[in-house]
Amino acid sequence: MQTNYKLSGTPNSPVLIFSNSLGTTMSMWDNVVPFLLPYFQVLQYDTRGHGNSSITPDPYTIELLGQDVIDLMNKLNIEEAHFCGLSMGGLIGKWLAIHHPKRIKKLVLSNTAAKIGDAETWNQRIVTIKTNGMQSIVDATMQRWFTDGFIASSKQKIEEQKLSFSNNNAVGYTNACAAVRDADFR
Repeated sequence: MQTNYKLSGTPNSPVLIFSNSLGTTMSMWDNVVPFLLPYFQVLQYDTRGHGNSSITPDPYTIELLGQDVIDLMNKLNIEEAHFCGLSMGGLIGKWLAIHHPKRIKKLVLSNTAAKIGDAETWNQRIVTIKTNGMQSIVDATMQRWFTDGFIASSKQKIEEQKLSFSNNNAVGYTNACAAVRDADFR
């Protein structure tokens, strides 16, 4: 497994790991990183199946995606880190905190839940993408991610997000959908 990552900041600073949401890459954090570099060494990575990380053929689990983070921490000799995860990244953070509590110093969870959606919704999304491709869910995804006001006032940003989302690999995305579908921390 090849994990694409970027480590920024002063080597002696505490490490903050950012974990992206389903359908995004590590670049989703780029605007906030400069504000944090005076305080942290920031590790951004593309989740398996996203961006420039490996796409493996079988459906993923949150355990597998969490172990990818532990493997990356081991590779970079990071004993413990702060962790911030958004949506799917939040599920990964929960798994890490439960199974590797000594490796996670502080945990920030954003826009996530103990269980996200139900199996029927995720299975339908997987079938839709396998049948019609990523483009078939772009507009609905933008509606979930952004308010109507933001969509109306930020057309260029929305177009950039649509393009980025459409560029997801369908196999990587649907495999990650399976991980979110099956994750349950209730």
